[in-house]
Amino acid sequence: MDWLKSKTTIVSVCFLVLVGIESYALVSVRQSMDEHINSTANELRSMYESTDAKLTSLASDVDVVSKRMGITADELEESQRPRHY
Repeated sequence: MDWLKSKTTIVSVCFLVLVGIESYALVSVRQSMDEHINSTANELRSMYESTDAKLTSLASDVDVVSKRMGITADELEESQRPRHY
């Protein structure tokens, strides 16, 4: 039982306890960061999908407007042509 009273044993046990606490803290922080990163990635993915859908809709609207403008431009050209009677 003299080895329990040894300063080396006490220091070694304290060191091991400290290493255990630090290891637990590192693992806990790592898990927390992984969850945060995954959450952020999911939010960004959702925003990307939403933006992609909005851009697709906008492109469709622009296409419709462009086609309508083309028809209007054709009609305008036709109305400005001199008519031969």
